[in-house]
Amino acid sequence: MLRLMHSEKGYLINHSVEFRPNERSLYNRLTENEVHLQLPATLCFLYLIKNTGKVSPQRELIAAGWGDNNGGTSPNTFYQTILTLRNSLQNVGLPRDTIKTISRRGMMLSETTAIARLTACEAAEDDAPPLITPLSIPDEPIPQPVESSALPAIGAAQSPDKAPLRAAGKARMLLISYLMAGLFLFFILFNTEPAPIFSHYLPLSMQLQKEQSCRIFYEPNEVFVDYYLSYMLAHRDLCKNQATLYLSGLSSSNKITAFVCSSDLRTNPHAVCSTWLSVHHEK
Repeated sequence: MLRLMHSEKGYLINHSVEFRPNERSLYNRLTENEVHLQLPATLCFLYLIKNTGKVSPQRELIAAGWGDNNGGTSPNTFYQTILTLRNSLQNVGLPRDTIKTISRRGMMLSETTAIARLTACEAAEDDAPPLITPLSIPDEPIPQPVESSALPAIGAAQSPDKAPLRAAGKARMLLISYLMAGLFLFFILFNTEPAPIFSHYLPLSMQLQKEQSCRIFYEPNEVFVDYYLSYMLAHRDLCKNQATLYLSGLSSSNKITAFVCSSDLRTNPHAVCSTWLSVHHEK
């Protein structure tokens, strides 16, 4: 079989795949996909082709694939070789069942498999190197070679310069964003006038203010205004010298804070004030 393998030019299978035993290869002319076979697989496949239309028993295929050394070939090794051969046939575009197993008899090529010998011309064309047609070149001055150091490498000299430019552009955009955010905060903080202190306080009781000769305001966080009135009746000494009082507190906490100022702090920021805290005020 080895001598036969080397003498064979090859076969064309299904009009598309070349099987060259002497090169131990399968080549698809359409896809240009090529697969190389092991020697036992090549010899077994060649034996099946030589016996197309007949069932080849396992012992004959082992003898063909392993020759005189087939005594140590186990059935497992044989079936593994056939499995690898079927995978190779499938990889080059042939049906996986190109090699059929006939139960208890052996193996054979599928009846739908077309086999044709490669002609000597086809074999020569495939083995010959590609022809190169000489081109007629007009006589022109031959340009002098330029040293590679004088020419910038394409893509190599440009890409390092672009990276710093992109980084600088991102840095400028980030700086502009920070400046705009800072200007916005400056406008909010320095162009928004804060509300004067005690601006939301309300006058307590005009009658009480006349009696005590001072101006009294309270923070409107207490539902019962009587809570502040009872506090002022108990602390008349706070209301003297035309003072201005600002009361803050909650009846639920039983605490009142009194800010006693020499004048209205809302209109006179230079007014002098003192703070009085009543912790255990009785309502």
